[in-house]
Amino acid sequence: MNKKAIKILIVSVIIAVIVGGTIAGIVVVNLDRKKEKLVVYNWADYIDPANITLFEEYYKQKTGKEIEVVYSTFDTNETMMTEVTKGDSQIDLVCPSEYSIQKLKEKNLLQPLDMSDGDYEFISNVYPAIRDRVESIFGAEMNGYFVPYMWGTLGIMYNVEKVRKEDLEAGWGILWNKANNPELEGKILVKDSVRDVYAATVCYLKEEGKLDGTPYAALSIEQLINTVDNTLLKMCETVLLEQRKHIKGYEVDFGKDDMINKIAYVDLAWSGDAMYAIEESYNPDKTFKNLATGEETNYLLDYFVPTIEIDGEEKEFGNVWFDGWAIPKTAQNVPAAKEFINFMCRPDVAMRNMMEIGYTCSFDPDKYIAGEDEFTIEAINCLLENEYIEIAENYPDGDCIIKEIDGVKYDLTEFFGDHRRYPDFKKSEGTLGVMQDFGAQNDAVVSMWERVKGGDEFPWKLIVAIVACVAIVAGAFGLCFLVRHVKSKRQPHIDADSEQQTA
Repeated sequence: MNKKAIKILIVSVIIAVIVGGTIAGIVVVNLDRKKEKLVVYNWADYIDPANITLFEEYYKQKTGKEIEVVYSTFDTNETMMTEVTKGDSQIDLVCPSEYSIQKLKEKNLLQPLDMSDGDYEFISNVYPAIRDRVESIFGAEMNGYFVPYMWGTLGIMYNVEKVRKEDLEAGWGILWNKANNPELEGKILVKDSVRDVYAATVCYLKEEGKLDGTPYAALSIEQLINTVDNTLLKMCETVLLEQRKHIKGYEVDFGKDDMINKIAYVDLAWSGDAMYAIEESYNPDKTFKNLATGEETNYLLDYFVPTIEIDGEEKEFGNVWFDGWAIPKTAQNVPAAKEFINFMCRPDVAMRNMMEIGYTCSFDPDKYIAGEDEFTIEAINCLLENEYIEIAENYPDGDCIIKEIDGVKYDLTEFFGDHRRYPDFKKSEGTLGVMQDFGAQNDAVVSMWERVKGGDEFPWKLIVAIVACVAIVAGAFGLCFLVRHVKSKRQPHIDADSEQQTA
């Protein structure tokens, strides 16, 4: 073979490799494009990871299409809002809190969530009480923009060995150590969340009688936690600055671990975090003395929502919240987003999420108790595996929540009858308020919170430090000048003496 033929052969091979590689690349890309993507943006530690894989399998089985869930997380509603409001956002599904849903809707950043265009058989499992509360506060239209996911209360998580009866009786005042428990000084954690802190603070002002004689005294808790005029903001700022000397600090997500590890003894907490930490604090081989009750328990931690007397009756008062699934206007895969929402409402899936994260799902508890379908039975078995329920053959029915499966009776009271997990939604209306968007006053609220976290309203410590530094520097310069001045005066005298000695 001559050189020309060899060159032609080499060029041909190179071209074939390039073309073949390009074709192969196109094939790979095309194959990838056949696999759908669903971009989900959710709170951190807010789902059982196994449910994501199960959804991908469920979606293929139902639609015949493969899908990959691209899952990312945020730690605050404000972080989520910033991401969603970007014009180039590719998020298909997001899980904001109620006031953020309201704000996103008002900014026209969410699309209506029409679930009537497909076979979404599990959506009807949502707890009607949540829907009713949403409608009473935000209007019926709001329910058309999201599907509830988790819900709960804001309250106090505490160490049973350190917190006394009088500390609990102080209500929200425990966050200010009003009962003067030396064990709690510097051991109290507060959420680094202005909304949660604000709700707790206005409740504290009310129970302390600091609102008496003001227009705020007549407000319901619902109205009070959403009132942010400058006068009330100033009152809150004053007591929050005073609170600083009693607390350990502000936390977003490490409160659970600090409470479990006895680094802190009191924490302003969401009920779901509290329930998770309480379960983690369980020790079957050790008992703890509950100072408030005098009883022995295997749980180091507990949780409560403070009460206040209203119309002669003690009622919990504070904040009840909910988070829900919503679809941004910029979503690329709406059908898959709807399927994901539907899947999250399946009985067994919702229960697995609860077991994993500790929060209460929006699934109607009555359907868990009465349901007999395969997914509900699987959910009850999940409770049995996690030792939340037991066989009730030797228990009288009485006030117990009993469910019979295949002729065997199970006592569900420990789980569904736990008031910390399932507060009375209907009874709490008017005393457990729902947060709403602060509107034009939002910046004023945030500024107040930044001043509180920074310390005193006027940075005296910083000013004193700066003055001290300036004084030190000025002193140093003054000393240098004095030394040089003395030397300059001595120099001629020395020279004169030298001249005389030379002479």
